[in-house]
Amino acid sequence: MTRHGLSPDDAVRVILGVEAPRTSLQIADVGHGRVGANLQDILDQIPGRQPSGIREVFGRAARSLRHGELDRAGNPIGDGSVLNPANVAGAFGRETTAFGPVAASNVVSGAGDEFNRHMGVLSQMNQGVSGRASGANTRAAQVDYDPSTFSATERQLRNWFPFYSYTSRMGKHTLGELASNPGGAPAQLLKELDRGAASDPSLPDYITDSTSIPMGTKPDGTKSVLTGLGLMNEASAKMIGQALGGNVKGLGYNVLSQLSPLVRTPIEYTTGQKFFQEGQPLESADPNIGRTLSNIGVGLGLRDEHAGAIRYPGDTAVEQLVGMSPLSRLIGTARSVTDTRKGWDEKALANLTGMKVTDVSPAQQQRTLLKRAEDLAQSHGGKLRSEVYFSKAELDRLKETDPELFAKQKALQQLLNELRAKMKKDKKSTGGIRLSRAS
Repeated sequence: MTRHGLSPDDAVRVILGVEAPRTSLQIADVGHGRVGANLQDILDQIPGRQPSGIREVFGRAARSLRHGELDRAGNPIGDGSVLNPANVAGAFGRETTAFGPVAASNVVSGAGDEFNRHMGVLSQMNQGVSGRASGANTRAAQVDYDPSTFSATERQLRNWFPFYSYTSRMGKHTLGELASNPGGAPAQLLKELDRGAASDPSLPDYITDSTSIPMGTKPDGTKSVLTGLGLMNEASAKMIGQALGGNVKGLGYNVLSQLSPLVRTPIEYTTGQKFFQEGQPLESADPNIGRTLSNIGVGLGLRDEHAGAIRYPGDTAVEQLVGMSPLSRLIGTARSVTDTRKGWDEKALANLTGMKVTDVSPAQQQRTLLKRAEDLAQSHGGKLRSEVYFSKAELDRLKETDPELFAKQKALQQLLNELRAKMKKDKKSTGGIRLSRAS
């Protein structure tokens, strides 16, 4: 840094000024020559900070795992048991996080975010950008979460939309980049992603509306699609694309999917729709818990790989309730790691990077094509008719794996067929079905 005219002592003063431009905290009187030349030495001089070397961070994370959220002095301040997943800041009015795994994760992620921001500031200053401008640029690009920058209305919106802070600021930043620098890296990247997006009609809209790069087809017909690169502006770019493209329905589902789980889950359960998947029926969604249990069974050789997720009475309600808790992320990771349908390369991408690969089964492809055909038919005057049935493929599978359930489904299908045949016969003989009231 000295080579660029920025001494370590000056760097401490600048970072402190950038970190707290709107507080009463004043720039510390840092003696010349007391600060080492590396970033860790610089950050350790800022008053009120905890040491953030790798050993210190993980040591503090281990203590948070045992005792919950800690204050600057290392004392526990979490409210409640460290084993209760509901004891998380923002849930049920709680202001601190006592649940150990989340508190420890916050320590590690917070330290990473801090280093990332400070290095951005110093890098710009070394290129001749002023300290204040470097701080403003970094906060714009990496989202400024300072509560004082939010209006009263925005603070209320954050209660309903947990990611409002990130989405609103990143959306504004992305729009600004596209408008002021249409030839810049963000705009070019979005254009390339759009060019490479899958145009396959058998893929659901919630996949093709954003990053969707085809990754090939597996032997059983399952299509793999790269649906996320882990970029900061992906979520906001999707919303902007939906708005500019006139996809009002998709945009509406996108907004609803970002509601707090405590608000979104009851609405999804009542409407029977999965908002994240743009209105897909809850019953047809692959359950996280059921799929994880099935994966474990397949891995142990106790279950056929094509048997599907384990279903049980009330599983939809259970899945929704667990989805409201912090355990949902843990179960999602367990599902991904144990998925025998994916290779280790896909698992590594999903769990060790920000990238995401989504598999679309042949059954899901058929449902998507059928839905598109029905929508097209309706747009040309077709009438919608809904019927309950058991698929032949499902009956054939159950005949081998669950004879008792197979017998029940076959009997029900026969009953449905008989009733429909009788209604069709009556309609032919009478010219329609008449309803009469007995006198």
